[in-house]
Amino acid sequence: MTRISGLQAKKVLMLMLITGLVLLGAIPLDVILPSFPHLARHFHTNIQTVTYAISVFTISFALSQLLVGPLSDRIGIKKVIVGSLVIAIIGGWIATISTNYATFLFARIIQALGCSCFALTQAILQDEYKDGARVKMRIYATTSSGVFISCAPLMGSYLQETVGWQGSFWFFNAIAIVVLVLTVVSYREMTARSRRGAGFYLSTYSQMLRDRKFMGYWMITALAFSCHFAFIIASPLIFINGMHMSLRSYSLTLLTYGAAYVSGGLVATRLAKKTDTQVLLRVGTTIIGFAGILLIPGAIGLSQSPYSVLVPMLFAIVGTTMTVPAATTEAMSVFGKTAGTASSAGNLIRILVGGLISTIVSTVGKSIPLNITFLLFFSCVANFGILQIIRRRTANVATLELTEN
Repeated sequence: MTRISGLQAKKVLMLMLITGLVLLGAIPLDVILPSFPHLARHFHTNIQTVTYAISVFTISFALSQLLVGPLSDRIGIKKVIVGSLVIAIIGGWIATISTNYATFLFARIIQALGCSCFALTQAILQDEYKDGARVKMRIYATTSSGVFISCAPLMGSYLQETVGWQGSFWFFNAIAIVVLVLTVVSYREMTARSRRGAGFYLSTYSQMLRDRKFMGYWMITALAFSCHFAFIIASPLIFINGMHMSLRSYSLTLLTYGAAYVSGGLVATRLAKKTDTQVLLRVGTTIIGFAGILLIPGAIGLSQSPYSVLVPMLFAIVGTTMTVPAATTEAMSVFGKTAGTASSAGNLIRILVGGLISTIVSTVGKSIPLNITFLLFFSCVANFGILQIIRRRTANVATLELTEN
């Protein structure tokens, strides 16, 4: 009985750790958004200048992952997460006491360097869970991330109204301290660490870039993620600027979007119990394409209702919650022995592709809904194409091995 209770407690603590890491990933970029006007006034600058902090944070976050992944494979995921969270907490604290914008930017860089450890969430899932349980936990992580991001504007508005712009940093530090304790208490690494030098990891990154299966599945992940990310980034322009929604109505709209993530996660989990990742990929990609068809009336101006955009995107999210975990699981299986490096490389691909596509969607042309429609169709067609290329490559390798034997 004691052994069973201990295993259950370990599962609960691990679930809390994964949830905490995913939650922390949503706070630095999304919760602070409603505070931009107040930050501009506090630092005696304009909102355009304040938005540079997002770019600085994203670039610092993305590049530092290239170091965090190999470092975790060398000295251990646990040590890297603990050290990174301490750095992130220091960065958050410096931000709250900043008296000028330059110091604030410096604090955001420090915070971003610490936040780079969030990329190791996939490595933890690879290390801690096996087979079907791994897919289910990735579905849970994807669903949780979507819910947290959707709730972020409402949380940011509340923190701004109650404690000011510093509130998002205090909130981040409080959660980070809890996750730090959970990491120390609950995480025991299963994979042996490598003591190889920098040359080995540079060679590993090179191998990953050349591996069609690894790059293909991560590109599928990136394109499916971009459908969600581009919508979130462009949503203020669609609903507030274009449809003249109030901030409160906009926040509630995103809560509905978050509920769709929960529904998509439940559907994906049930499907994962009955089938494999390849079926999840095909079904999820098909739903994303179907969402593009539903979005056409709103994209070409036949309907001005918020629901003409929101309802299709709810379907897109159901497809995303199936596609992203399945593709990530397949990608991470290619370089399982260097999970930290693989996780960092894949997450960097996801951020770069998502950032580029969201920028194009938000700035090119006159109709953002039309751009998102094209994105949904492109993601559907491209992902099916990538799956076909991987399938042929796998079949060719299997035939070659059979011939050699």
